Amino acid sequence: MAAGLPVLAPKYAHEVMSIVDAEQCGMPVDFEDPADIERAMLYLWANPGVCREMGKRGREAFCLRHNWEREFQPVLARIKSWEEQEYGDKQQPL
Repeated sequence: MAAGLPVLAPKYAHEVMSIVDAEQCGMPVDFEDPADIERAMLYLWANPGVCREMGKRGREAFCLRHNWEREFQPVLARIKSWEEQEYGDKQQPL
């Protein structure tokens, strides 16, 4: 996504596929089936406009929503809440 290219996402990775589907920035692929990988790659090669649009949407989504800077604070807050549950008033440094 960050590179502005379409994502070929594993069909079995539901957390990844939910992002790819929502952002319309790639295609699901069965990575255990070489023919499915070939199908997806040939589709993108044969449809450069679709390829560019998927890449553009992916890059935009990465910059706005799916990047470390955006995700770090919620992750840190979750870790701190676990720390508070574990230690209470006796705060231990991370």
